[in-house]
Amino acid sequence: SSTRRLRRRQNFLRSTKQAQMAEWGCVSFAGARFRLWQSDVHGKNTSEAAFDPYSFAHACVGACQFLLVPPPGVWAWEHAFLLNLGLHAAFEVVENTPPAIRWCRSATVDKEYKGDTVVNSLGDLVTFAAAYFLTFGLWLAAGGFAALVPVACLAVFCGFYCRGAE
Repeated sequence: SSTRRLRRRQNFLRSTKQAQMAEWGCVSFAGARFRLWQSDVHGKNTSEAAFDPYSFAHACVGACQFLLVPPPGVWAWEHAFLLNLGLHAAFEVVENTPPAIRWCRSATVDKEYKGDTVVNSLGDLVTFAAAYFLTFGLWLAAGGFAALVPVACLAVFCGFYCRGAE
C-alpha cells in the first residue's frame, strides 16, 4: 500500500512537471522535451536543442563575418553588427525552407532532417553573436591578426567534430 501511494505520487509529480514544461515552452515542435545541448551530431534530435555541434559552425561564421562584412573600420560597429545579425537571421529562415531541407537531406547523413526548431535557430543566432563579439574584442585588444584565432580554432573544431557529409 505504501508502494502504491509512492507510485501514484511519482506519477502525479511526473505529469505535473511535464505540464509545467509544456506551459513554459519547453517542448519542441517534434514533441521532445527542451534540451539546452545535443552532443551527437548524427543524432535524430540534432537541430532541436538550443545548441548542437553545428552551433560551432555558426560561431565560425560569426567570426568570419566580423572580418569580412563589412571589414572592420568601414562602418560603426553597431551598424556592422546589425547588418551581420540580419544576414545570419535571413540565412536561418532560408535554411528552414522546404527546398533547403530537401537539399540537407540529400547532402548529409541525416535523411530525416525536418529543419531547425525555433529554439535551435535562436541558439544559432546567440552563438553567432557571441563569436562576433569575441572576435571584435580580440580585434580591439590585440589587433587584427589576433581576431583570426577564433576563426581558425572554430574551423578546426568543426572539421574534426561535425564531419557532416560523411
